Amino acid sequence: MTAVGTPLAAEAADAPRPWSLWSIASMVCATLLVPPMCLLAPLLGLAGLSEVRFKRYRGGRLAVGGIVLGFVATVGWAFMLVTVATGTRPLLLHGPVETLNAGVSGDVSGFRAGLWGPAAEAGDAEVADFLEQMRVRHGRVLSSRQAEDQGSSSDEPVEDGIARIRYEVQFERGAAHIEADFVQHAPGRPLPWILRWRSIRVIGTGGEDLRLPAAGPSN
Repeated sequence: MTAVGTPLAAEAADAPRPWSLWSIASMVCATLLVPPMCLLAPLLGLAGLSEVRFKRYRGGRLAVGGIVLGFVATVGWAFMLVTVATGTRPLLLHGPVETLNAGVSGDVSGFRAGLWGPAAEAGDAEVADFLEQMRVRHGRVLSSRQAEDQGSSSDEPVEDGIARIRYEVQFERGAAHIEADFVQHAPGRPLPWILRWRSIRVIGTGGEDLRLPAAGPSN
């Protein structure tokens, strides 16, 4: 019995240990770097470590790597989401106040930094004319809030990821309404959040509306 059993035991000891599928799945989910996969990776990694320890499977390093990478990616996404939410709230509540005030004060670069798409692509002459008209007619923004009536005065289409919002604004030279297209995100981008203004329309009294771009955002 001993002579027969010894070779079999040695052969079993020399056989390669199987890989832990939990460990492999953990690393795969972690390397995707997208929620909820990166959140799932540490949980799968813990299951993989359990298999490595108690069932003598291979994949301990994969499990540890999946846990660490998944945790780091989860923390990174959480920080980014908090940052986006913090930056989005004042823009949605008060509109393009900082952007307009930068332009009216002469900071054209700061004004353009708040724009996206058609408004950002407007030529220097068009931007200069818009800002000059803002200075003459309205001046700086003193206060702004979302209008109770959000009915749009424009029939231009609003694309996915864009919010058209109407604001009640108090300028240095009186009250007016602003209707602006806020770009929240752009599908297909590695980091999809934009958080800038695609168009700005100042609906004043005693004159034509001021628009940037002048032809409308759909052109």
